[in-house]
Amino acid sequence: AYRGGAPSTGDDFSTLAAWLYSAGGRATVAPDYLGLGTGPGTHPYVDTASSVSASVDALRAARQAAAQHGRTLTRDVHVTGFSQGGQVAMAVGRELSRGVDRHLRVRSLAPVAGPYDIAGQELPAIFDGRIDDSSAVYYLSYFLTAQNRLHHLYDDPREVYREPYASTVETLFDNDHTEQEIAKGLAPNIRALLTDEWT
Repeated sequence: AYRGGAPSTGDDFSTLAAWLYSAGGRATVAPDYLGLGTGPGTHPYVDTASSVSASVDALRAARQAAAQHGRTLTRDVHVTGFSQGGQVAMAVGRELSRGVDRHLRVRSLAPVAGPYDIAGQELPAIFDGRIDDSSAVYYLSYFLTAQNRLHHLYDDPREVYREPYASTVETLFDNDHTEQEIAKGLAPNIRALLTDEWT
């Protein structure tokens, strides 16, 4: 959720993971998703199309950069990701297998702990208590805010969020607040966060 935690800032776990893969002798890319890192705008959280596009573009850029340095990369791509990255890894693997770029083919796929079935698993788990309150509130708030920017789910935050959160939740997810700042400003549980119509 915080643009400063993206790979291009060099200040995130994903950067460390990329270095570890590179240390094994692989050409490695760790893409920023739209709205994160040094890019403009807000991040469309869990928007598959934009995340796949950013990832495939990073792979294409890596091929060009390698060529400029006299290196040749194979077509084989090994894709992994954690959390949202797990969901993106699945989608990138699908698009590579469909031939999104003739110079790239998926060789292996290792998605980890992603939101693969939001409607069938994630949302029921949020509302029946299988996901702890702080995580449920954080990710549902982020998801609804980001998806509303893309798909117009509501006209006014007060339709979805109870006060005092209705006045602040969209501002918290502007990608300029750290995860700690966001968590401090959110409701303690889903019932305190959402209006009756949205629970």
